[in-house]
Amino acid sequence: MAGTTFVGFLSRLIATGEFKSLHEQLTTFFDASYRNSCEENTVFCCDLIELHAKLQGQLFYLLELCSSEGGIYGGSEALKKRLLPWLCNGFVTARIIPEDVEVVKEKYELMIKKMDEDLSASKVEAAELRIKLADAEDEVRGLRQQLQENQQGDYQEIGELRKKLTYTKNELVARECQIKELNREILELKRENSELHGRLQKKIFEAVAEPEPIRLVTKPYVNGIVPYHSRSAKLVERFAELYKNDRIQVINSLRGMSDNSTAERFVFSIVEECFTVSKLEQHRMRTRMNQALQTGPKGDPKESDKINELVDNYMKKNTELYDIETLIPDVIKSLYRNSTIAPYVSCNEKNIVPFVREVLRVAWAMISLDPPIDLPAALEGDVINDIRYRRTYDSEFSATTIDYFVWPALIRERKVVAKGEVVTRRISPQRTKKAITSTPRPGSTEPYSRPSSYDLGFGSMSSSWSGE
Repeated sequence: MAGTTFVGFLSRLIATGEFKSLHEQLTTFFDASYRNSCEENTVFCCDLIELHAKLQGQLFYLLELCSSEGGIYGGSEALKKRLLPWLCNGFVTARIIPEDVEVVKEKYELMIKKMDEDLSASKVEAAELRIKLADAEDEVRGLRQQLQENQQGDYQEIGELRKKLTYTKNELVARECQIKELNREILELKRENSELHGRLQKKIFEAVAEPEPIRLVTKPYVNGIVPYHSRSAKLVERFAELYKNDRIQVINSLRGMSDNSTAERFVFSIVEECFTVSKLEQHRMRTRMNQALQTGPKGDPKESDKINELVDNYMKKNTELYDIETLIPDVIKSLYRNSTIAPYVSCNEKNIVPFVREVLRVAWAMISLDPPIDLPAALEGDVINDIRYRRTYDSEFSATTIDYFVWPALIRERKVVAKGEVVTRRISPQRTKKAITSTPRPGSTEPYSRPSSYDLGFGSMSSSWSGE
């Protein structure tokens, strides 16, 4: 009977009519009871009881189906109030012991009590589950709302990214067009550069092939043409004029000097820096010309010698083409880097510019000679070299130590071209040692010279003894 429902089983009982057969058997038994013997009536009663027991079993099965459809606690109240009292009062035809009934009743009550407790716990658990379900529903609603907001934000971000992508693509196309245009311009500039390079080489070869007299751009020879072989003599003559005239004028125009020696040191530093800046600039200029004229692979000695010869000839013949004005700021910056004279530069900058310009013209032309005319190393505290320098009128002629330099000497291939001027003083050994340890002037071609003796006044002592 697995799978049978309460209604189905009840309809089947009605359809079979088994309870009608019990009534028919009772009617038949009533009609024949007065004719039957006691034994026959007893047998007939047993048959009725057996039939009733079968019907009672079907009724109990019907009760079970009804209770099971009501759930685990279905019909519990009716069973307690109706079935249990009937069982106690002997409703069942079988004989039941009262003690057994009590035990069964207690067990059933305990079972019912436990079922009630389980029901209460289930109700509490169901309430908690309802609360959790409500919280879960709220969380799901929040997540759905957040997901919708995120989707809207993602849609907006995707739209913005698409706009940026479109803008970037357009910009990339524009940049590519610009790069193509720049490449075309670069090719055009390279072509023009190669043409100019060829014209430059042609001009240099033409200038070197035909020797011409050199125009010396110096103050007394602005419009004169000086041959190359007499150029060095004219430059030395102009350098002497700078000492006699321009130096005196600039010393008189200087301001803020504590004494005349400071002004003379200042002027000497200007001349030194002019020669240094000229040498550095000519070195850079020669390097650029070598790179411009280089046609074959680097390291070819024949081509390098030929290019060096062309550069030297060009520098000799076209010295006046360089704009000396571009070197004046470099000289001023170098003077600011000299800690000894830096405090006096700012207040005298306008006064020294004309003098710097004239010295640069002479220095540039002297460095351009082959071999060049340069300045020797100048170290205060060194022993005077009478071949290179002469003493000033206010020097201590018995002293051999140089206190400071007034005007530089000129040398060419280690030979003196023009003497310089220095001031000699007798100074202490500590000051002499401090002056000797100083480094030589940067860019000078002169090696470091160390004095062989110190001037401690012995010359004046010997002269006084000889006078006695």
